[in-house]
Amino acid sequence: MMFVAWMLAQAVAAAPQSEATPTLQAQFEQATEALDAHKDAEALAGLKSIEARHDIGVRTRSVVLMREGSALIGLGRDSEALVAYQTGLAQAPASDSSLTDDRLTAWLGLGGIGKANYDYVAARHAFEQARTLATEPASKLQALLALTSVTMFDDNDAALGAIDEALQVASTAKLDLSAQATIHDLRGRVLLNRGDKKGALAEFLIALKDQGGLTERTDLRDVKVRADVALAYILDKNPERALDYFAMTGEGRLPEGPFAVAARMDLPPCGGDVHPEDDAVIEFGIGSDGTVIYADPIYASRPGPMAREMARAVSGWAWRPAEAAKIPPFYRAVTRIQLRCSNAAVRPADLALLLPDVARWLAAAGSTVGYDALDGKGRPADLRQAIERADKGAPAKPAEKIGWLTALAMAPETSFDDRRKLLQRATSLAQAEQAPPAVEVFLKLSAAQISAWQDRHDKSSYMIAVRQMLRQPDVAADPHSSAVLRLIIGSPGGRSYDSDAETALRQVIDDTRLEARDPLKVGAWMRLASYQAVKGDLEAARASYLKTGLSAQQCSLVDAKPAIAKQGVGSDDYPVDMVKMRVSGWTRIEFDILPSGGTTNRRAVLSFPPYVFGDSTAKAMSKTRYTQTYRPDGDLGCGGASSQFHYLMPQ
Repeated sequence: MMFVAWMLAQAVAAAPQSEATPTLQAQFEQATEALDAHKDAEALAGLKSIEARHDIGVRTRSVVLMREGSALIGLGRDSEALVAYQTGLAQAPASDSSLTDDRLTAWLGLGGIGKANYDYVAARHAFEQARTLATEPASKLQALLALTSVTMFDDNDAALGAIDEALQVASTAKLDLSAQATIHDLRGRVLLNRGDKKGALAEFLIALKDQGGLTERTDLRDVKVRADVALAYILDKNPERALDYFAMTGEGRLPEGPFAVAARMDLPPCGGDVHPEDDAVIEFGIGSDGTVIYADPIYASRPGPMAREMARAVSGWAWRPAEAAKIPPFYRAVTRIQLRCSNAAVRPADLALLLPDVARWLAAAGSTVGYDALDGKGRPADLRQAIERADKGAPAKPAEKIGWLTALAMAPETSFDDRRKLLQRATSLAQAEQAPPAVEVFLKLSAAQISAWQDRHDKSSYMIAVRQMLRQPDVAADPHSSAVLRLIIGSPGGRSYDSDAETALRQVIDDTRLEARDPLKVGAWMRLASYQAVKGDLEAARASYLKTGLSAQQCSLVDAKPAIAKQGVGSDDYPVDMVKMRVSGWTRIEFDILPSGGTTNRRAVLSFPPYVFGDSTAKAMSKTRYTQTYRPDGDLGCGGASSQFHYLMPQ
């Protein structure tokens, strides 16, 4: 860096400088010091001021841009860093060897951005460039380890070559035992993903020894290596030995489990490169704000892009900040989960059937909040800032504010209390704007649903609110709003239907304001068929089903989700070994429901800790029964259903 600073100084030595304008050398030195001290905002400002000067050449500009990339990464502005790095590298004179360090840093930065975005192809190219440029052992090892991490799932041979080269570099450098452990641990993961469980275990045990062995002392590096040893033993069908190491990771030792209150935990859909039988272990960390700050694949049951698709899904998970704060920082920093893809069809909640009406009104009234945000996919931080600006006097149309409030209320990360308050504010504004009935029904009943959930899941209070709204003249006069409310009344609750369920469904069917193929009317026919089947009138059920005109797969998208009638999993299904070790955890089981209410195709799609509670719970679910549904061809009553089970040891 001092050589580059001297070159910059020589380039402007003959140029006169005013007292008000600092010299280029002074600006560069200040920006460099700030960057080295990780004062990224200060460094970026200084580099930008140099870039704006008219007395710098292409070479200097390339250096400035590459260093801007590093400052931007430090500020979390990866998309801008990507452009800065790429532009700086393109402008750097190819024959200028004095820029090697800056090029190396830029390629490492580009590789990190690619890896964070799960673009392992781009990341591999960048890390390969960095490996070529690196001459010092430390930078060479950094490039090789990074290259290994992004090739072990797509090109395991290349990964093995890179990690073996890293071992050669390490043999000539004076590395401490912890650094050696990192290399052996990563080589073990490469072998594990090649199917060489014995070889992987040998590398993991070397790493464990270099870390100090299986002692009571535990830091994050110890946890990772011990978890790798346990994983290798589990995959090698030696669960007894796995438990010895698993017990020393700390996983499963929180009374409620750190993930019991996740707000957003979507699985990747099965299809394309991700198959139902695929299995992966993903390691990730949770920030203090509840968002996932990194998610990396550790093990995948087969090579290919499946591993990174699984990790990409985990990267979108989130916890409510208040709940995340309850998780000790040690557990938030690093943990692992086993997951598979989901076969579940998206079955919208009844109130969500009004979202198209709400979105149309908001758009017509001048709101920029779209359907996806209203459906819970908005960015809570952005929505919260927009609301705060409007509350402080920034101009905003009433509909825009209604949209922000509603979208933030629908975000899974928002707490129940905050959701209810946001919905109440949105309702008041909507009433002042004389919003159509569908908007009021959606907002009011969404709030009522939250209150019922908080009140010991008391569905009766929610159903009272549904019937009260249906008695409002303007709501009854609106075909969509009244139909959705009647579909709610016509859905099974627990083990039975309400007494007026059939009447409500037939009112939707007979409503001439709805077209014959309207999804709401089709949904009513579907639910009526299930109701009639439960009552034993299979002939009537078949006739109602045929009115839908849908295939079995299509009808699952409009039918009501079957309610549980008999739970088959209980405390007796707690794995004995986990009870002895006082390990808590949970698993989510996905399954298909037969028309009779039984279950089939049961499989664990999420398990924490990995490979502990999933298989035994899936087996126990054979005793679970759901409310009956009707399918004339005897096909599935509900495909891709799921249920989550928590195994908690008393404190």
